[in-house]
Formats: sequence, C-alpha cells, structure tokens
Amino acid sequence: MQSKSTSTIWEASKSVQQPQGLLQLTGKNVVLLLFLAARWYAAVEGAKDLRNKKREKIRQCIRVEEREKEKYDEELKDIAQQPLASHLLHTTNSSSTWRRSRRRFL
Repeated sequence: MQSKSTSTIWEASKSVQQPQGLLQLTGKNVVLLLFLAARWYAAVEGAKDLRNKKREKIRQCIRVEEREKEKYDEELKDIAQQPLASHLLHTTNSSSTWRRSRRRFL
C-alpha cells in the first residue's frame, strides 16, 4: 500500500512543470519589474531636470555677464568720445577721480 501511494506522489511530482529559468513571469515579478522600471525612469527624468536647471542657471549668468559687458563697452565708448581735458576739468579732484575711473574701466 505504501509503495503505491509513494509511486503516485512520485508520478504526480513529475507531471508538475518546474521553472525553466531564473525569471518566471509571475504576478509578483511583473509588479516588481514595473515598479523598478518606474523608479529608474523617475531617477533618469529627475537627473535630466536637475541638469536642465543647472544649464538654465549657467545661461542666466552668461546673459547677465553679457549685459554687464555691453554696459561696460557703452561707458567706455562714452568716455572715449569725451575729450580728456574736459573730462578732467569737470571733476573735483581730477587726478584721483581719473585714476579711479581708469581702474574701474580697465
């Protein structure tokens, strides 16, 4: 009697299909893969957003520097168009003011 029940269990276990690989697509595995894919996608998109913000900050700094350079160039042109003597005559302390303005513009 024992041998018959043992043989039926043995036959029943043979008929059950064993997993053929490490990754069987069960419900839990599919959910886990979807979760990991969503996390990876969020991380990649977050990194892209961070890079874009940094790039935009750099662009803003460059724009500010360009505007400052344009103002600086305009002031230099204005000073260059004025005769030196009249510029020095209209200042209260001509030599020190000229040195200060020269340092600022050069």
